[in-house]
Amino acid sequence: MKKRVIILDDDPKMVKLLSSVLSEAGFTPHGFSNGNEALVQVKVLEPCLIFSDVKMPDIDGYSVLEKLRTFSDIPFIYLTNFSDSANKVKGLNLGADDYLTKPFSPDELLARVNVVLRRAGGHHAHIEDDVYVLDTLKLNFTTQRLMVGSMEVMLTAKEMKLFTMLARNYGRVFMHEDLLSTVWGDKYVDNTEYLRVAINRIRSKLLNAGFKKDIIKTYSGVGYMILDPSLQ
Repeated sequence: MKKRVIILDDDPKMVKLLSSVLSEAGFTPHGFSNGNEALVQVKVLEPCLIFSDVKMPDIDGYSVLEKLRTFSDIPFIYLTNFSDSANKVKGLNLGADDYLTKPFSPDELLARVNVVLRRAGGHHAHIEDDVYVLDTLKLNFTTQRLMVGSMEVMLTAKEMKLFTMLARNYGRVFMHEDLLSTVWGDKYVDNTEYLRVAINRIRSKLLNAGFKKDIIKTYSGVGYMILDPSLQ
């Protein structure tokens, strides 16, 4: 995989910061301040990853991502000053692989990059024909059927939506508020008890079906993540 990275941001200081961190990590960064120009250069540079700010002078980061996804599935991390979950979820639903809220540390940046690239590299091997597979567990995103071996695990509508959201983005930590906003609605972003109960019910149902591995990793006070099957 080529290690070229496109950085799309109209703030020269941010481009310089990202370029410095990525260069030290062995990447070759290419900075742009114009979204349409960056999209043209995607086909020329064939980058392994794209960073994009949300607010841009010509077209915003959401529009860049929408246009990109019409011809490429290159991993995409968007940069945002927005702290509300609605804007974060919007980007993820458009096809972003992750987001970084400014300001962020170089260590956090590189950790996100490594996870996104690792997940992209193993994506087709472990989510194939729209099915997440880990050992005897299979979740078909199209039919919304969750199986452990030959036994179907019956989840409620909200449990299935929650589990599907995590499984489609395995290896990435979802914040409490993002999960609550997407599954229950914006009014429930502070009701972490709803989330805790639902996660525990999913775990219990998987265990009762004979799946012994705890597939959902808890990040106390932060959020949850479904295990990356390529690392198991």
